[in-house]
Amino acid sequence: MTSGLYARLRETRKDDDALAACIDRVVKQLEDTSTTGDRPGILLGKIQSGKTRAFVGVIARAFDRGVRCSRRLHQRNQDFVGSDRRSPWQRSSGVHR
Repeated sequence: MTSGLYARLRETRKDDDALAACIDRVVKQLEDTSTTGDRPGILLGKIQSGKTRAFVGVIARAFDRGVRCSRRLHQRNQDFVGSDRRSPWQRSSGVHR
């Protein structure tokens, strides 16, 4: 059995060696670099380039290395399911823009 959250995730998702190495590099950089409100750690990429896959891997690997908390901030500009640009909370509560 594979131990560690990222090792299990990698096995399940079949991450290739290049992605695993990238994830390790990102976690190492986050450990070695101070981040602040003015200088946050950011993951950027093209549409459908694998950002979410990599980001989930980074979180899992960081947890393996002792990080105890993760927060994902994003600006949602399009709903994946349709063109309704309201948040799920706004849709369920009847809030309209």
